[in-house]
Amino acid sequence: MGRGGPAEIPPAFPPEVLTGPRVEIPNRNYLLFRGPLSDAGHWGAVDMPPGHPRLINSPNLIWPFDRAWFVASEVDLPWTGVGGESALVEELLADAVLDVEPVSLGPELPY
Repeated sequence: MGRGGPAEIPPAFPPEVLTGPRVEIPNRNYLLFRGPLSDAGHWGAVDMPPGHPRLINSPNLIWPFDRAWFVASEVDLPWTGVGGESALVEELLADAVLDVEPVSLGPELPY
């Protein structure tokens, strides 16, 4: 803290990112990034004050250009949803490391 009060925290991203494309769903407004999956979560956010890295969460919504699958990690829920073709679902179900529960699309949350 300086003499003039608390340090000013800059916005996480430059104006061209903050005013860029977004995905809006009820009660959520997401910045939209494009790039390789390996870049997910590495958005180039500005440090809080200099020397104090800003921690940016992993993406909440991810899908490839061909829309063959979709991943949704809602910040308020204890699970991540994955949608895709039956072969993808079967492969996830067969992975002993993952805790996978098949669910059907519907109005009720699956927990």
